[in-house]
Amino acid sequence: MRGKSPVDDLSRWAPAIVIAVLVIALVGAWTKGSASLFSALSLVVGCLALVLLVTRGMRHMRPKESLGFTRNQSWFANELAGKGMPRGSYVLGFAAILTMFVCGFQSAYGTLAFAAFALAVAWVRANVRNPADSSSG
Repeated sequence: MRGKSPVDDLSRWAPAIVIAVLVIALVGAWTKGSASLFSALSLVVGCLALVLLVTRGMRHMRPKESLGFTRNQSWFANELAGKGMPRGSYVLGFAAILTMFVCGFQSAYGTLAFAAFALAVAWVRANVRNPADSSSG
């Protein structure tokens, strides 16, 4: 019996972390909080995104044929249709991009929103389901 790793917990809690970080970025931008605190928090969230991407998201870095696609066009159509994407991934990405616009790209709060967007992208990469994944299980 294998125990759950901290990366499994990070993958499970990543959407909630992204939402909380986006709210913190908005509140910080509206209250003009300490920029150094938000910069440090964006560094922590960015490191979480990097850990999740390296440990779970890179497993899908295989040729498209081994993922169950016959050609690049079918892969692109699958991505545009959102098939295999985790539930709520587009809403999470849109909220992060909107928060970046509201907070400003050059501010510490915008950097925190960008780190939250990076965590959302890493979560999507870690949880995407390809045609070959569904047929083998």
